[in-house]
Amino acid sequence: MKSLVLVPLILVTAACTGIDAKTNYDLQWDAKTARLTVLDELGKPIPIAAGKYLALPGLVLSRGQIRLHPGKQRIGYICPPKPGGMEVLDVAPSVIYEFKAGQQYEMACIDGFPHIRPM
Repeated sequence: MKSLVLVPLILVTAACTGIDAKTNYDLQWDAKTARLTVLDELGKPIPIAAGKYLALPGLVLSRGQIRLHPGKQRIGYICPPKPGGMEVLDVAPSVIYEFKAGQQYEMACIDGFPHIRPM
């Protein structure tokens, strides 16, 4: 009898866990996504992350842009050091930004930290 009570309890618990309904399927359309381009120190678009650390939640890489779900996101990025400089970090810097669907954004490094702004 205990096992019969346990099965419905497990199903109810699984249904109420608050699983996010967002999927990467939605990231195919410009109107449903926010798009982020990474810029170099001269303000020119660079290949995605250019071999650097880049941490993004729920993303799709397409046509040189990063497609993100709208809403508040934390983006972690290690900016390249200035010429002749060196990279010394205990943790990757990050920025929190509120992205809106259908909008384009750019991320650039200012004083060694990532900054995001609308295009």
